[in-house]
Amino acid sequence: MTASKIVAAAASGVGGAGPDVDEVYGIRMWEGTDGSRTISYSDTTDIDLSGEGGLVWIKKYTSSDNHQLFDTVRGATKPLVSNDTDAESTSSQSLKTFTAAGFQLGTDGGVNSNSSGYIGFTFRKAEKFFDIVQYTGNGSNRAINHNLGSAPGMMLFKKTSGPQNWAVYHRGANGGSNPEDYYFRLNGTNAQINDTNQFQSTAPTSTQFFLGTDSDTNSNGQTYICYLFAHNDGDGGFGENGDADIIKCGYYTGNSGSGSEPVIDLGFEPQWIMFKNTTTASDWFMYNTQQGWRNSVSNLKDFSLAPNSNVAQNSASGGAEAGSPTSTGFDLRGCGLTAVNRTGDNHIYVAIRKGSLNVPTNATKVFGLDTDTTGGSSVVNFRPHLCDMAWFAKLDGHARNVQVADRVRGFHQTSANSDDSYTSPILATNNENEEEYTGNAIHQTNTNIATFPVVRGVSSGSNFCLWSFKRAPSFFDIVCWEGSNSARTITHNLGVAPEMMWVKCRSANSRAWNVYHKDTGATHYNQLNSTANPIDASNVWNDTAPTSSVFSLGDGAAVNESGKFFVGFLFASADGVSKVGTYTGNGSSSGDTQTIDCGFTSGARLIMIKNVVDTGDWALFDTARGINASKAERLRLNTNDAQVPNGSPSQTYHDLIDAHNSGFIVNYDASLDVNSNGKKYIFWAIA
Repeated sequence: MTASKIVAAAASGVGGAGPDVDEVYGIRMWEGTDGSRTISYSDTTDIDLSGEGGLVWIKKYTSSDNHQLFDTVRGATKPLVSNDTDAESTSSQSLKTFTAAGFQLGTDGGVNSNSSGYIGFTFRKAEKFFDIVQYTGNGSNRAINHNLGSAPGMMLFKKTSGPQNWAVYHRGANGGSNPEDYYFRLNGTNAQINDTNQFQSTAPTSTQFFLGTDSDTNSNGQTYICYLFAHNDGDGGFGENGDADIIKCGYYTGNSGSGSEPVIDLGFEPQWIMFKNTTTASDWFMYNTQQGWRNSVSNLKDFSLAPNSNVAQNSASGGAEAGSPTSTGFDLRGCGLTAVNRTGDNHIYVAIRKGSLNVPTNATKVFGLDTDTTGGSSVVNFRPHLCDMAWFAKLDGHARNVQVADRVRGFHQTSANSDDSYTSPILATNNENEEEYTGNAIHQTNTNIATFPVVRGVSSGSNFCLWSFKRAPSFFDIVCWEGSNSARTITHNLGVAPEMMWVKCRSANSRAWNVYHKDTGATHYNQLNSTANPIDASNVWNDTAPTSSVFSLGDGAAVNESGKFFVGFLFASADGVSKVGTYTGNGSSSGDTQTIDCGFTSGARLIMIKNVVDTGDWALFDTARGINASKAERLRLNTNDAQVPNGSPSQTYHDLIDAHNSGFIVNYDASLDVNSNGKKYIFWAIA
């Protein structure tokens, strides 16, 4: 736990904060270099492997190679292979060292071959999340102590002193009925195996697990390792209030193609999941949201890995779309994979919550801003570690200004580099179109910056701007849903009541962007693609203000039409980081100014303003394009026009916005309205 969290917990009286998700679980992707390198979590939240201990699971995903598992109990340079029976080996150039912020790699081709793509999952030892136990078998019934602090939901066993199958315990075996009488093989496709001897027909407890005499787990004189994964059930103890669950080991019955496929409620949004069919032989499958497990209208193929196979991503059993992560769990509609959703079969899973659970205190950790003016067919990169949502705009004007793509709906993955050719589903703020899949600029590549996959824009011309946003409590969240045509609530993970929401239909044209803002209220809505004043309607927000856990929808087609798919972008004020607010203009002549105090200390880097008394544009300003004493470059989210001014000699610069440490200054200008006397303006700013 960080010192700041301990202080915050003590001050708030919550009785002690728990670790954040990002302190105990991490994912990194990298391109091999054939040279020693460090994989670090220091740009998010440090995962202290050298001090706390844990497991690192590495797979080359661009071609065939073994899954390699390294842990701090056995020590660095000692991989185990999940897709084989091999004993522990030693490779001095594999994972060489565990550090206080990650791990170091050597030149071994299994972890760092030149130009190959790799993915690494880190599980730090922590109560009610993950533990590691090493023991020597004795060939007799016995109990082994552990420090998980709760009954394990899944355990992976491997003999390290010689070749042997992996044995897996899962609380969901046999549909949760006497699961201790069954086991699985991680290195195989076997359905559950009935063997009362493997775990002594005794369920594990919060302090011990039990072994029989089977050689998979307890051969006399042999050395074993056990990886224990917790199952939180309202008792996780994570996050700022110390009350959040972050890992679930569950089970369900498959129902493919029925129209009533399983919708699993985890109580949180997952970022990593592993599936297995327990009834029918099948591969194990792992998915994660960074590599590409997404909420897709068009059933874009998700990117899977198979722990029991050395094949590249999506090469085991064909690889396929595996449903969608949701704000509360996962939805298996559209999924027919045997491993994930075979009708009538029992399926098990392990799911880990999306991070972070902590409110950001530094805006640079959640928002990035970049421009490019190089000309030609340019390649411009977003901030990859911040890229839960990406905006791309041609500042000289474009039919799809501003393009909005995000990791929840999915980035198209490609290594190509051709202009406007990508199929990431984008929405444009200036029109009412459904998601567009052709002629777009935004995509994710198979290459990496540091240890994050590159998200970039590729487009002809010059003069671009890119905005990168990371989801975080009190700052920003994304939610997808299917319409029902009935008043309802939608669960979100913003952690506070949204102060602004942008909602867009993804699967039908002629549907405006509907905008909620706390200062125009739940009885009205704005339209992001229009200059219109707030519109009075009860069928949009159901005349009900959002709460810290849900927002309300009426039966309006633009937000909740039956059979259509929607996305909502939710924003709020985080102290010193972002501000959603309103002000009343005070200007009537040149030189009249007003300081808008957002509670910042180094000024606003992004500002959006809309007049909600008279018709007015959604004006967007930022420091990358210019906020200073002589000019402010203004984009309008509701048009496809170039920014104003666009550099043409015939245009005059207007000093609409000035910098101020507390936020920003608005100036009166008769022709470009941001501060007219008596007029009401809503705004959104990021420090």
